[in-house]
Amino acid sequence: MALVISGAGAYTTYLKKDNGKRYYRNSIGVFLLKDGLTGACESGLYNCEYKFNGTFINLPISQVVSDYTATGTASRIFVPD
Repeated sequence: MALVISGAGAYTTYLKKDNGKRYYRNSIGVFLLKDGLTGACESGLYNCEYKFNGTFINLPISQVVSDYTATGTASRIFVPD
């Protein structure tokens, strides 16, 4: 019984959205984790920051555009230091 409960808890955790982390797209459009990085937003094709809103936990980092919501400045890319 305990195994079933812990298994259900692990499955629920796996399905949770990862709303606490921030991501950015580099100059070629690859999504990367932004948390903990310092840098600046410079002119570019994408938004400076994104929030993950996909169905599953984001490991490895999803490259599906519809898994993200833009939250940063438009037409800017984040360039880490």
